[in-house]
Amino acid sequence: MTAAPPPPPWTVISVLERSYAMARDNFPAFVTVTMVFAAVSLVVDVLSLGLLGGLIHLVCSAATAICITWGALQVMGGRTLEWEPMLRRLQASNFGMLLLLGCIQYFVIAISAILVVPPFFLLPLWAVTIPAMMVERADIAGAFNRSMDLTRHRRLPILGAFLLWALIFAAGAVVIIVLLGHGPIAHLVLWVYSAVAATVVQPLPAIFYVLLREEKEGATVEQIVGPLDTIRNASAKGTRRTASSSVGSGADWPCSSSHARNAMAVSSHTELDKSHSTSFCQRAARRPVSSRSSLLADSRKSPSSAPPPSGISQLYASSANRYWPTRNVCSSASTGTIPSALFLKCTVP
Repeated sequence: MTAAPPPPPWTVISVLERSYAMARDNFPAFVTVTMVFAAVSLVVDVLSLGLLGGLIHLVCSAATAICITWGALQVMGGRTLEWEPMLRRLQASNFGMLLLLGCIQYFVIAISAILVVPPFFLLPLWAVTIPAMMVERADIAGAFNRSMDLTRHRRLPILGAFLLWALIFAAGAVVIIVLLGHGPIAHLVLWVYSAVAATVVQPLPAIFYVLLREEKEGATVEQIVGPLDTIRNASAKGTRRTASSSVGSGADWPCSSSHARNAMAVSSHTELDKSHSTSFCQRAARRPVSSRSSLLADSRKSPSSAPPPSGISQLYASSANRYWPTRNVCSSASTGTIPSALFLKCTVP
């Protein structure tokens, strides 16, 4: 059995081409997500919230990176991408930790531009922290350590990819400012332009994470993205289990009578008991219901003149004795009559 060939070496140009192709093929989903968070930032700019506005900008940037990173990993795994599952990452169990990680990373990199440590050193060092936490379920310190391990000896090309995209989009922003000036129209165009640019730049951490693991660990894309599917399937199973637990309460069973639902709830221990109870309700519902006068006349008859119990009556009596041994549920079961009120409430789909 021959081993799988190693993945081809990647370069800065190949990474740029890959991120551009991913953004082009999944542009509707990516741009919808980036526009949602960019709209929040636009409102903050209009309101001029000061320091609070800067904090909201930081949170929106981290949230955008989380959603786009998850979408990029799904695309690399061969899945069809839509914008709704990407935005549902905001409800994921580990979204709070991912958001805290992204805010710490972006804040430290921004502060490093003012202080002694240049951002060009920290940017490639922490390039894959978010996908590392997302896939490997690491904590904040583990995500930073994992990123430093994976990017070792490859930080220069990682930095080159980020810088090239930054220069390209910075040149486009300069052209917009030269043509439109600094008015509100230019501000709106720059807002849309930044959302479009984010669809190309934000997938880079996921791309680097997959390429580095393929290169250094020999893992395949399926093995890398597999934990995300495991988490999603476990969540789906939990949802189905919660939905199926409502069957025990009788909410979805054919009988709407409270006594019938109680009988079926007791018999839910085995599938055979459940099928017997359902069959009993269905056959009972098909039986024509006698009028009030005929039932009253039947009740005045002596036990000796009453007809022998029918098969349905015997089945009902045995079911009543089985499910309510301490309660007299069917007072007329011994005389061969069946309460019509129960069957009037019993519906069959």
